[in-house]
Amino acid sequence: MQYENLNGDKTFNKSSKVIYVLLFIAGLLVSKDYFFYMGLQDIYFFLFKVFYILLIILMVFNIFGFLIEKKRYINNPYLWFLLFVLILKLLILFIQNPVDFTLNDSKFSNAILFLGNIIFMLLIVKNLKEFSSVKTSILSLSLGLSLSVLLPLLFYPHMIGSRIVIMDDYEFNGGFWNPSVIAYLSVGWLLIVIAGEKSSKLKKYIYLFLFYLFAFGGLAGLSRAFLLSFILSGLTYLIVSNQLKKYIKVILIAIFSFLAILFLFPNIIENFENRLDGGINLNEEARMTIWKDYIEDIDKYFLFGDLEGNYTRYSETGQAPHSIILNWIANFGIFGLFGYLLLLFGIILSIRRIKKAQLNKVAAGLYAWLVSYISISFINETGFKQLTIYAAIGIIIGWGNRLKENKKVN
Repeated sequence: MQYENLNGDKTFNKSSKVIYVLLFIAGLLVSKDYFFYMGLQDIYFFLFKVFYILLIILMVFNIFGFLIEKKRYINNPYLWFLLFVLILKLLILFIQNPVDFTLNDSKFSNAILFLGNIIFMLLIVKNLKEFSSVKTSILSLSLGLSLSVLLPLLFYPHMIGSRIVIMDDYEFNGGFWNPSVIAYLSVGWLLIVIAGEKSSKLKKYIYLFLFYLFAFGGLAGLSRAFLLSFILSGLTYLIVSNQLKKYIKVILIAIFSFLAILFLFPNIIENFENRLDGGINLNEEARMTIWKDYIEDIDKYFLFGDLEGNYTRYSETGQAPHSIILNWIANFGIFGLFGYLLLLFGIILSIRRIKKAQLNKVAAGLYAWLVSYISISFINETGFKQLTIYAAIGIIIGWGNRLKENKKVN
């Protein structure tokens, strides 16, 4: 495959184009629950197969490219460590249960799913070439994710302001509006970043429209975690950008938008008030009970994580950990958790590189993305296994890598 130079050559190689297609399909796959509920499973399975076929083909091409050129590689040890942990987990499971090694077996399916997530992230990191490809990647992912908000808004507007999990005997994973929260976490603040970077007015309006669309979808599901994340990330953006006065206009627009939502969808505010009524009593929070259950049994999965394919048995109520920290250690042990913490370090390192090379408000948007992601994933199930989250991480790390390489070339 043809590789472009790092000095500003705007010729997009074939790998980059495949990455854009994969990002778009990955965004569409977030709408899985809507596809299934609407009886469109065949469309979902078709997209799923196309995604992983293209992913495998792209992986093979990149491996051949590395073997031939022997100079284009990913110089991020923490990414390779995480990949090593996943392969080690699969190897241990295979040695223990060689006969059961299938995608349908729960012991293997979770590790294989994460292996696909990390490989996709690695390919994104490797094939991002310059800022124009960063913008195209974010837009491709965002357009695919937009379906996760447009489908419920167009076909089920009566669900706005509702926190239903089961509807017509179908259970929505995380709630009816959870795909919108995933979309917001994945690209919300990344859209703000590219909206302010030499974009035409039309493109800027498209980026901002998508941001508010995802934010509205998160708000429509009455998620307290989303509300907390939105407020904290917004404050982070204003503080890091150090231009609070300049963004008074943005704050006023946000206030008017909130008033418009209050007028058009009063049930959202009313239901939110019901959810927040009486405050939050930590002793009565279901999450506290879940976390306590997992921590009490941590010695049973500390080293390599659960090896039986049923880690939820460590919760008395059969619930998943509802924390990305506990999720990593319950699934992949202490080595998996260490690998994830290294990944967070890599994100921060990349943002610092980007901050040195770009305007301060670019870094502000990226730090806002990080705060948004952490504030939800650390106290929620959302953010742990979603493919689009790892795609967004790949974009940020890849962007930082390119700036580092450009600096060396110059």
